[in-house]
Amino acid sequence: ISSRGHYAYILHSQQVLQRITQLLGIDGAETANNSRSLIHYRLGDLLQLDKGFTPSSSILRLLSTLHENNWSIASDSIEDARRFLQGGFREPGLIRFENLSSLQVVRFGVLAENFIGTNSKLSIWITILRAFKGKPNTYIPSSMKQNLQNTIPKAESELITYY
Repeated sequence: ISSRGHYAYILHSQQVLQRITQLLGIDGAETANNSRSLIHYRLGDLLQLDKGFTPSSSILRLLSTLHENNWSIASDSIEDARRFLQGGFREPGLIRFENLSSLQVVRFGVLAENFIGTNSKLSIWITILRAFKGKPNTYIPSSMKQNLQNTIPKAESELITYY
């Protein structure tokens, strides 16, 4: 499957989402990763562009309200993510910074116990697929609320918390 361009206002059918989960191998299968929680921290070129990225202070503020210590952080800029987030965890020894492919990030994010997304298409897709699978504990920036409300049915959108 290849998808390019802006799709923030497309409501995908249940059949399309089911097919995507089948192709990704997450259509009911659980993995060992599902006991970990994932932060997908998109930085990359956003560090140099005016588009902006999710401030680490927003993520750290959210983390302070959650009772989870077993986090993995996936980023396209691991060292920058480490620098921005390292000091914000209650038990830093349980934190893993992961260098994962895009498909690995999507699989991990959908199956994770908790998911914190940032301003990225991968985080949007993970959020859509988690909602489709009925998974709670999905956190996404409030700046993405309008786009996601147009792509996720109302009942499923109640599983998402905006920070």
